[in-house]
Amino acid sequence: MLITLIVIASLYALLHLLTGSVQLFKGDIPVQNAVLFVAGSLCMAVYLVFFTNTLGALALLAAGFLVIQLGAILNGKFMNGKVTFSHQLVRFVLMLVVVGGFGLVV
Repeated sequence: MLITLIVIASLYALLHLLTGSVQLFKGDIPVQNAVLFVAGSLCMAVYLVFFTNTLGALALLAAGFLVIQLGAILNGKFMNGKVTFSHQLVRFVLMLVVVGGFGLVV
């Protein structure tokens, strides 16, 4: 189970880091949205690279997810003029599953 969680969280962080970087350089969205994707991804990457079984480290993982979530909300509002709640709910449930799974390890 731990390997699965690490793979899911790593892919999530890597894809959002790539997305944020591309959007930052293309200038399609406001800089703050892209920076939130990149910052959240880096928070998650720090946790995954220096995996420690502490609540502080787990809070770093959760913070990374939440920062990416905030970037996605702002991005949706900018691009579509509204927030797509079903999309955000899927992201939030994924966050709960991954952070909860790592929480069981701690």
